[in-house]
Amino acid sequence: MVGIPVRVWVVRIVPTFVISVVMPIATIVSVFDIAFVLPVVVAVVPVMMVIAILIWGGDRQRSGQSQEHCARYHFAHKSSLQKWRCQPIFLTYMAPSWPVRPSAGRRVIYTLSLRPAISFQKHEILVIHSVHPSTSLTAGSRTFQKAGISSLVRHALTPYNPANPEVALLKRFFFLALLAVGAFTPMPSCAQQVSQEKAPQEKEQVLWQKLEATIGGVDRNLDGVLGVAILDLTTGQKYLLHADEVLPTASSIKIAILAEFYHQAQQGKIKLNDLYTLQSADLVGGSGVAGALTPGVTRLTLRDVAALMISVSDNSATNVIIDRIGMENVNALLDSLGLTHTRLCRKMMDVKAAAEGRENIATPREMMQLLEDLYRGKVLNKQFTEEFFNLLSIHKESYIPRELPEDLRVANKPGELEGVRNDSGIVFAGKRPYVISVMTTYLRREHDGGEAIIRISNAAYQMFDRLSRASEYGRVVSAHDTGNP
Repeated sequence: MVGIPVRVWVVRIVPTFVISVVMPIATIVSVFDIAFVLPVVVAVVPVMMVIAILIWGGDRQRSGQSQEHCARYHFAHKSSLQKWRCQPIFLTYMAPSWPVRPSAGRRVIYTLSLRPAISFQKHEILVIHSVHPSTSLTAGSRTFQKAGISSLVRHALTPYNPANPEVALLKRFFFLALLAVGAFTPMPSCAQQVSQEKAPQEKEQVLWQKLEATIGGVDRNLDGVLGVAILDLTTGQKYLLHADEVLPTASSIKIAILAEFYHQAQQGKIKLNDLYTLQSADLVGGSGVAGALTPGVTRLTLRDVAALMISVSDNSATNVIIDRIGMENVNALLDSLGLTHTRLCRKMMDVKAAAEGRENIATPREMMQLLEDLYRGKVLNKQFTEEFFNLLSIHKESYIPRELPEDLRVANKPGELEGVRNDSGIVFAGKRPYVISVMTTYLRREHDGGEAIIRISNAAYQMFDRLSRASEYGRVVSAHDTGNP
């Protein structure tokens, strides 16, 4: 009796779903298990990544060859391929009923698919099973020949052609998963290094918190407005309190004037040794030394005039420098540095301009930024940067160095007006130089503003001095160490 092809309910096992979900999950779980043995992970992961890259390159080459081979195969068999229509069901048993019994030696082709009933080409059939006469295919039967099950398993696990787009996508997914696992696998040496570096930083943060608490107490007790900006020039860490408030600078604006003075000297627009004869019209209130000099006779180099501006805050000398370099050029320099809230709007002791609201202004943050830019050589070359700070470091009566060691180098410029006390500069505290700008206004008592600056400066120095002289664990070593070793 000739066997008749039978309609069967079948399910197609899609390898992409099984392998693309199960395989990556199994791989990731396995690698994370191995990650607990850190030395093994360090040795194995790089090797696996290299092998994966080599396999990836080889598969791409073989994929092109396989595509050409498959194209020839499909063309040769296209005319003889029969189409089969299958209704999809979930895989339980192979057929609920069989109307006929296939004869011995005949073959029944069955397909495993989750797709709707469509036409299948022969190359889409995943399993071809030979049915023997002893196979029971009666209604409701769940008996399968042992060879059939083994054939199903064997064909389901058979490697697929690399040219298959599903397999190419799978390999790409598996390769990326392996690469991601390797990239995020913790390395013991790095973990230990991060742990060791974090410990000193955590201890330093305790000191910063105590500095913040001290400044907060000064702010609460001050009858006025306080703005503070402190920058660690070594680490870049900052402390800011009301740092973006625009406040009157008083004589602290002379830092910006001195910067443009040296900037023009660097450009060759002025010469530091050029002589200037002091005139009677130059003298204004707060002239200091210039008021004691003989007008029309006294001749000073431009550098000497700048020195008077900084060392004794001579206002007449300041106005001479402003006339020589130009007020607009000072502001242009500030604009080039992005300091848009710092402005030179009038000469010194111009009461009329002040009454009209033209005030020299800045924020603590921008005064800090100006000094940092000068320190890092963003404004002047190395030679003029050194000259700038040498002049700014001339000893002067001011608030920042008031209670600091006498031999400590401090490059600063204070400022005073009615209701205003300021001081900004760089303190060269050994290995941890820092910028500090403290500005006060609306003071009920100017003396309180000066004392606030002194207290904040002293607290900042106490912290940076310890950081400069201490080991990473906080042990301070000095020539006069009295502690037991």
